[in-house]
Amino acid sequence: MAAYKDIARMTIKGLKYRNHYYVSNVMTKGRWYDKVRTEGGWYLPIMYNPSKPGEILILKHQITARAIHKDSLISQATIDSYHQAIQEILSKIHKKT
Repeated sequence: MAAYKDIARMTIKGLKYRNHYYVSNVMTKGRWYDKVRTEGGWYLPIMYNPSKPGEILILKHQITARAIHKDSLISQATIDSYHQAIQEILSKIHKKT
């Protein structure tokens, strides 16, 4: 397994590398999206394996985190059904109050 180091840019859409966007729970937990909105984007080192284009490794300070390609995530149908389920739960909660 060959791994190579490179640089990616954190943007409002996720970590941009080779015209693709990657997302990670580290970005969400670290509030990176909020920081991009207020401070602008920044570059950070990553590692990638050409045989696995759907993921990269983020190397930031003492953090090594896996980020996955946004296109390899959940389908739109799944997202729609998830949002519908949330709306049903919220309407039940509002009926109780």
